[in-house]
Amino acid sequence: MKKFTFTLAAVAMAFMAQAQVPAQHKCGATEVLHKELATNPTLVGQHAQFMDDLRTYIAAHPEPQSPKAVRIIPVVFHILYEGSTENISRAQVLDQVRIMNEDFRRQNADAVNTPEAFDSVAADCNIEFVLANLDPQGNCTDGITRTFTPRTNAASNQNGAKSVIYWNRDMYLNVWVVKSIGAISNLGMVLGYAQFPLGGLTPTDGIVIRSDYIGSIGSSAGNVGRTATHEIGHWLGLRHIWGDEECGTDLIFDTPVHKDANFGCFTFPKFNDCSDGDTLRGEMFMNYMDYSNDECMNMFSKGQKAVMDFVLEGPESGSILGFRENLWSPANLAATGVTNDPPVACAPKADFFANRQMVCQGTTVTYTDNSYNGTVSSRTWTFEGANNPNSTAANPTVTYTTPGKYDVTLDVTNGQGSSSKTVNDYVIVSSNTADDNNWGYIESFENEQWFNDKWYVFNDDGTANKWQRIIGAASDMYHSAYINNFGNLSGSVEDLITPSYNISALQTPVNLKFKYSGAASDTGNNDILKVYYSTNCGQTWTVRATYSGADLANAGLWTGPYLPPNVTSWTEKTITLPAAVTSQDNVRFKFEFTSGGYGSNNFYLDQINITNVTSVDESLDNQIGLNIFPNPLGSDIATMSFNLSKNEMVSVDVVDVLGRTVANVFNGQMMAGKQSITVPRETFGANGVYFVRFNVDGKQAMKKIIVAKQ
Repeated sequence: MKKFTFTLAAVAMAFMAQAQVPAQHKCGATEVLHKELATNPTLVGQHAQFMDDLRTYIAAHPEPQSPKAVRIIPVVFHILYEGSTENISRAQVLDQVRIMNEDFRRQNADAVNTPEAFDSVAADCNIEFVLANLDPQGNCTDGITRTFTPRTNAASNQNGAKSVIYWNRDMYLNVWVVKSIGAISNLGMVLGYAQFPLGGLTPTDGIVIRSDYIGSIGSSAGNVGRTATHEIGHWLGLRHIWGDEECGTDLIFDTPVHKDANFGCFTFPKFNDCSDGDTLRGEMFMNYMDYSNDECMNMFSKGQKAVMDFVLEGPESGSILGFRENLWSPANLAATGVTNDPPVACAPKADFFANRQMVCQGTTVTYTDNSYNGTVSSRTWTFEGANNPNSTAANPTVTYTTPGKYDVTLDVTNGQGSSSKTVNDYVIVSSNTADDNNWGYIESFENEQWFNDKWYVFNDDGTANKWQRIIGAASDMYHSAYINNFGNLSGSVEDLITPSYNISALQTPVNLKFKYSGAASDTGNNDILKVYYSTNCGQTWTVRATYSGADLANAGLWTGPYLPPNVTSWTEKTITLPAAVTSQDNVRFKFEFTSGGYGSNNFYLDQINITNVTSVDESLDNQIGLNIFPNPLGSDIATMSFNLSKNEMVSVDVVDVLGRTVANVFNGQMMAGKQSITVPRETFGANGVYFVRFNVDGKQAMKKIIVAKQ
């Protein structure tokens, strides 16, 4: 067994040691602690004092203590979701609470599997968890919150997942349920992480668990649900049993020295070659604070219970003993409503989601009533623009036949009250005919009305960090699309969706081209840009290209918000489209930008162009020396000059920014040599941006011209 002869410095160094464990982790608690202490220096002294007090407490209590009274801890589960899978049911949450209570009271059915050699030190921790019945404002709650947010992806303290919703840590154990957990140091897959006592900031206190590891039913079917047990152990002051270093110490008097983390299941006993290892019993791989498979875990030790007692009991003069004491105080149990028996029934809170939000006209959408907080006794749906605009079903299916953007409303009620939720423009119904059926597909973001009417911006977190049209930053003209990404939170996802295009007439290969300009505010920029296509009005998307990191920061480092200084600050990308797309008459593209958080800066997009080498020959304008002057056109006449090497059939058209033909300037044969064509100003119409399309012997090129004020 371990002897306690550590100095405070030794304890701190042991706790801060980098874990030497395999790449596939299930817990990121220790690494998160390292990061929090490194980025918040004021926490270092507090945590060191906590560890010193813990060492003193353990030294003063070398023998297992008499059973404590059962400590009841109020819990709230914050479910962060953007789809249906991670928006787990109340039944799945209740199943997780059951597992937690069984494990901490040693009432788990598999407690009989604890080896006889360790059975004498296995502990009933005298801790139970109850879902809160009152929220911080004293309102009725079922102990579960549901929040739609893209921050459920790659969730971390840095991406703002916890800031979406947080309840007072002195009153509740916060459990954030997320879709995925962000990269932590060099770890592999992370299933959960916790905040140690005095190991982080107040608004981040609690545990984070992936939704598919909550409980043992629903999305977690086949699991045992002990990720939460493990993380709550950290939240109550326990370290990993191997001490986060080879042959390290967890400071517990009755847990044997482990060489390293254990993965999988083992036959007892399992020995190691550590100098002070237990040569009679081996490692306690069935302990909840190891990395063994959930089905092979079945115990906390009495020494681990002593640490939990230290965190929950108190006070002692000059000590941090009892840091979480208020949680189970009679006053707090009353304030959080957990003493209500049975729990008070609450009014429902309306919530819903759909199986799709972008569809073609004539397509069905299925909705799910996902209301929470109270059992719904009746409901009424209102579907703007749908063929069947009202329903009382829990999961109605409706059809939209008219293109447009439509609101959805759900009203729910029970004997305790009612609630209503309306989401504006929740469903986007596209025409089966493309928005743009013209020859030229070039987007310079110069037409504000076209951008507002035909482009779609998805900004699920509702912040100002979204795609928008901006003046004063462009690769060639005046406008571009950009994201205010300077200082944006990690994991923020912003979508920019194009109008629909008919590209079935273009000969292959067909390319999607665009120009971008970006910068980083510091090294380590982790921004990601993905380009998708959809052939079913955005109902489903296929990723075609991915760009990330330094590749997007083509302007280098900028300490302040980035603004492209000139036209040379832009980079062009070319994506060749597959045959499955080029044959389609109704295609959309999506530019999905994910902020890397630290090191991110503003990002700009311009000159989106759908083209092919036979319809637009990029070298043609160079071959014939094509030029238009003056440009911008501020006079009465524009002159187009070029040089033909032989007699050719030539056609010249003027098109607007939407690809619509404004005028046919010339169509016929021209002789070899220098040629020029003059075009009166009135040919173009109103002031603005136009393109002159040249066709020479089947090869085509386009030149932009600005018609300015005279």
